[in-house]
Amino acid sequence: MGLVRIEWRPLAAHTNPANCAPHLSMKRIVGSHIHGFDMNWLADLDRLRTGNLPVAEPLSIDPSSFQELLVVVGRELKIAGLEKIEPPPWREADFFGI
Repeated sequence: MGLVRIEWRPLAAHTNPANCAPHLSMKRIVGSHIHGFDMNWLADLDRLRTGNLPVAEPLSIDPSSFQELLVVVGRELKIAGLEKIEPPPWREADFFGI
């Protein structure tokens, strides 16, 4: 696995560039999403796309809490035990109005 970014509850929607896989091209994503390595790797050029991993797809499950996020991240990145991480000192209600 290479470089991956997961955005949880982003403040703005994400739109993919036109020059990517047809099923992702210009896709507008509202909600949590993953910028995977494979969808941003240009094999013919042997490099990543420019622009901070510009291609993304929605997460299969949009986590509704930090603990759910850890489960999804663990699954997506194949990391065991993330659920043992203590929640951060901030409260979700402070940021998400819940």
